[in-house]
Amino acid sequence: MRALALAALLAPGALAAAPGAADLSAQFPDAATRNQGATGGCHIFTTVSLIEAALYRRHGLHLPLSEADLFVRKVVSDPDYYDRARKAVGADDAAAAYSFVEGGSPYEDISFALKNGVAKAATAPWSAFAARYDAYKKKRKSEIEAERGKVVAAAGGVEQIKEDYAAIGRAEAAGGTDYFASVARSNLRRIEPKIVGRHLAALASFREFLDQVEGRSPDEAEALLHGDPKRLAADRASVRTMTGPFRVRKLDFKTDCKDKGAAQKAGLLAALDRGIPVTVAMELGGLKEWGQERAKSARHAFTITGYARDAAGAVTLKSRNSWGGDNPDVPESRFCRISRVVAVLTDKEYARGK
Repeated sequence: MRALALAALLAPGALAAAPGAADLSAQFPDAATRNQGATGGCHIFTTVSLIEAALYRRHGLHLPLSEADLFVRKVVSDPDYYDRARKAVGADDAAAAYSFVEGGSPYEDISFALKNGVAKAATAPWSAFAARYDAYKKKRKSEIEAERGKVVAAAGGVEQIKEDYAAIGRAEAAGGTDYFASVARSNLRRIEPKIVGRHLAALASFREFLDQVEGRSPDEAEALLHGDPKRLAADRASVRTMTGPFRVRKLDFKTDCKDKGAAQKAGLLAALDRGIPVTVAMELGGLKEWGQERAKSARHAFTITGYARDAAGAVTLKSRNSWGGDNPDVPESRFCRISRVVAVLTDKEYARGK
């Protein structure tokens, strides 16, 4: 089947006249109060919301789906995911506390969900999963910190590690090829695998995770934490039957703000004016309305459910966030911070775009 670019379906200027507003919130099965808690699961929550909305548009069905089911399969039990996370953390600051990196891509998550199905929220509720997952992370993080302290001391202390990294940078800038050899005192080569690798990689084993949660056998823990395996499988098959023909499409944007977000605005309104909610990936660093005024960088993914125009024609996006009811609006002045827009198209919407 010929690939369909989102840009082709949502071509800017295709509308005869720009509507004054769009409100697609009725497509979702509940109010915008779901809460990702202490996890980096925004990408999972917005993924689920787009699929739920597409189910409503295609089948007239309000069906809450399980973020826990998707998070477990796409993040917790994916060994490659934690290997990537291991390589990402601590690379530029060996003295920083290593954390659990759980962010991801809604585009990839949606592709996975459409192919493999998602359980219903009633079968695998997020609240039951998150409580045990948080307890496990705290336990694991304390182990990481204790291990890190030992290795940092062996490497000569925090200041020595910082100097080692600075020396590496200087060697690289000077064209050095074997830059580790130029820092004889450094134990950096063994810090990453010794501290981060062993502990973060342990999360890749869902069986090990379940066993650690409450000291139960893996089978008992899986049923307790994640739901009955037979019901999960039945749910996924049922949802996959309905969503299998759906398609996921994306638009990527430059975020240099040279056009003041005009490209983002065109793509967003083209989708929303056709009744299609979207996910956006947006840089929140420095934004007070998102509680990130002190952050240099804070990438976040969330759902856009509509927009309004003021008397001057300026557009404000309406968000469906995953922070327990905190759903900041996105004014037009912030559009240039949006790096990606993702949409789920039903089979009928996809066919109309050909």
